[in-house]
Amino acid sequence: MSFIATLVLLIGISAGSSYFYRQHAARIKPQPDGTVRAKLPGWYIAFGYFLIAAGVFLAFASLILSSGSNPMPLNMAISFPAMTFGLGIVTILMGQRQYIETGVDYIERRAWYGKVTRIPFHEINSYSYSPAGLGGWLVLKAADRRRIAFNSRFLRGERVIAALAFRQINGRWPSPYNQEEQRVLGEESSMRAAQQYLAKTPKARGLRRGWISAYNVKRFGGGQENLALRSVPQVSGLPFLSF
Repeated sequence: MSFIATLVLLIGISAGSSYFYRQHAARIKPQPDGTVRAKLPGWYIAFGYFLIAAGVFLAFASLILSSGSNPMPLNMAISFPAMTFGLGIVTILMGQRQYIETGVDYIERRAWYGKVTRIPFHEINSYSYSPAGLGGWLVLKAADRRRIAFNSRFLRGERVIAALAFRQINGRWPSPYNQEEQRVLGEESSMRAAQQYLAKTPKARGLRRGWISAYNVKRFGGGQENLALRSVPQVSGLPFLSF
């Protein structure tokens, strides 16, 4: 009976978290230049203060339990309150500082401890995408070991997903100078075709090759050779990304 109750509780927590994350993502609006900066939900900060209060409570409780005929071990009396208090501080910093920012041709992540990692799209060398679980976990890596990992669905990673699909279909990265390509990426970001494509091709390496062609040419007019890959899975909507 306790197993069933625990399972129901976990399912409820997962469904509730997914709902609140979706609501949070829907409230994040692009800036006039198309940049999207997605921070963690505000309840991270509230939960962090709760953990700090719990840490203080555990410290007083441990002090009382450590002085008696059957005292609590000293390591437990110190470690439990300290871990809870420290986790609360980290959670608050995550809510205040951590973000994922997606621009026209880059993605940037700031960690809770202040480190900023930026990877222009054309410097992404590999990706790994997992559509299961919370948010669709996306891991991006550059050749120099820069790495960004985040929940793409809940932290507005749809533009980089569209750019990855574009790179796979056309054999090159979209040009930030080509208004037509940027318009298509913007439209595709609001659809699910690119997510479906990455779900069918969840991993890729060697993406950085061929980026020069996209950055040296500012306008790709009619008559350009179609560079679409032969192995592209059939996903509804993706022809819009083929140039």
